[in-house]
Amino acid sequence: MPRKKSGLFDQREYVNRYHRETIARKNVTFNRKKPEDMALFEWAEKQPEGFVAYVKRLIRQDMNPD
Repeated sequence: MPRKKSGLFDQREYVNRYHRETIARKNVTFNRKKPEDMALFEWAEKQPEGFVAYVKRLIRQDMNPD
């Protein structure tokens, strides 16, 4: 249940503004009807570090191919 407004402070607006200014998102889609897409999805989902951490690690490795 959302918090009630206390005076002039609007918690929801504060959180929305914080997310707009701080967080960047990029969606990755997987087609359930394509077996190759689902194989990628299932592999990424099984990673112990979690999906987002796994993708970020892959990007870092790609940026620094040492």
